[in-house]
Amino acid sequence: MLAVVVGWVFFRAESLPQAGRYLAAMAGFASGTGLEHHVGLQLNAVVALALTAGIIGSAPILPRLGQWREDIATINLRVAVEAGRLAGLALLLVASAMQMAAGTYNPFIYFRF
Repeated sequence: MLAVVVGWVFFRAESLPQAGRYLAAMAGFASGTGLEHHVGLQLNAVVALALTAGIIGSAPILPRLGQWREDIATINLRVAVEAGRLAGLALLLVASAMQMAAGTYNPFIYFRF
């Protein structure tokens, strides 16, 4: 893994001295103020929603919902719940794929070479 990460530095850097500075920064030998990349640059509504979903998902709410699901008496209702769950997962997949496709700009990786 270390060889792969170090190899990526040479694809990213425009010159050998810049690659050396990247590697020094990766090893902790670079100085910086820490103000270049503060939390406000990364935290937006989508990230906040993902963090909230992660917090809720890690709470003991999910085992209780699983127990409630097992307590459903009729098979027809279980089938409807599973169909709804499947439809929700499919909708989530399509929405996440649309989100990823809408916000990406990936030029050809070897354009610089």
